[in-house]
Amino acid sequence: AEDGIRDRSPSRGLGDVYKRQICDKAKFRAQPFLRIPSEQRLKEYPPYHVVYVDACGGQRSMGVKSLGGAVGNFIFVDLCSGDMKSLTYAQKSQFPELLERYLLGVLSLQYVVRVLRLDGDSVQISVDVERLAAEYGFVVQTMSAGSPQENGVAEKAVGDATRLTRALMIGAPHLPGSVWSLAYLYACYINFVLPKAHRNGKTPYELVLNRIPDMSRMFLRVFGCAVQYKPLPKPANKMAERTVDGWFVGIIAPSALVLRDEDLKVMRISPKKVRAHEALYCKTPCGEARNPSVDAVVEDDEGQETLSSVPSVKDLQPGALYDPLPNQGENLVTYEGTKQTLPSKGKELELGPSHTSPYLEEHNEIGRESQHV
Repeated sequence: AEDGIRDRSPSRGLGDVYKRQICDKAKFRAQPFLRIPSEQRLKEYPPYHVVYVDACGGQRSMGVKSLGGAVGNFIFVDLCSGDMKSLTYAQKSQFPELLERYLLGVLSLQYVVRVLRLDGDSVQISVDVERLAAEYGFVVQTMSAGSPQENGVAEKAVGDATRLTRALMIGAPHLPGSVWSLAYLYACYINFVLPKAHRNGKTPYELVLNRIPDMSRMFLRVFGCAVQYKPLPKPANKMAERTVDGWFVGIIAPSALVLRDEDLKVMRISPKKVRAHEALYCKTPCGEARNPSVDAVVEDDEGQETLSSVPSVKDLQPGALYDPLPNQGENLVTYEGTKQTLPSKGKELELGPSHTSPYLEEHNEIGRESQHV
């Protein structure tokens, strides 16, 4: 066979090329995408000089639509600082409008985007995107088709934001699933103050604003915790309540986002008018809690059980903790030495004042009436 190839080929060199072509057609393997060393990957770019973009979600991958009807989001990540921004979309064709919003946000920080790297999706390399590139003065660099490794910075940012968002949603089971867009927004806000090991332990906040973040002024709270806030309307009389109950669902500077409990509407409230109760948890989801058959159970000062139609801040005792875990969701424990009732078993457990752990283990049988945790 080798002689036949040589006979039909004008020269011996062309015959070798022909054999290599046959081998490639039979068993071609792409070269590996080796990791670029950090000293070569992280050049001395100013913040937001190079920005990566990637889409996340879409169709039914998020389970439900967000409060505004979004089905997915675009994650913008800065190569220099690692800052991430999440902008939701109802249709991918909204990318040019979201890109312009991001560019204006970067300009407000007195920085300029010069290089935009993204996938070769048709909506991301449209005429509108080219118009924005000419107007704002940046270069669009599209990645090769079928090679997400080239857009690895954006892919990793999507994974990091999704894992953090998933943790926020699992930690707040009483919130409706449609708040996932707010959870993504809050996850990016948290990432803004997280130290980065490959950036010498500095946070994106330090790299962008050139100062150490003051955590006491950033109003970082537990996602989904119960809050009370002062409403805009004046009280009807002197005996009327001065606050409204809700749930903390994120930050959009300079406002705190509160999910109002009575109608599940998102409110933008000044942090000065919001009081967060991070030690209180509801044992039933927000939608199920309005069903009288699964109402929250609390106890008054005399030890009498009462039912609550809405698990608001008024119904939760100060210092009490409803364990949100599925296997321990019926346990109500306080830090003080008081008797509490397990609704599923009907047993009373007495905790001494020295016990500080809020968790009790409840399994198939409870053999002891007091547990030292």
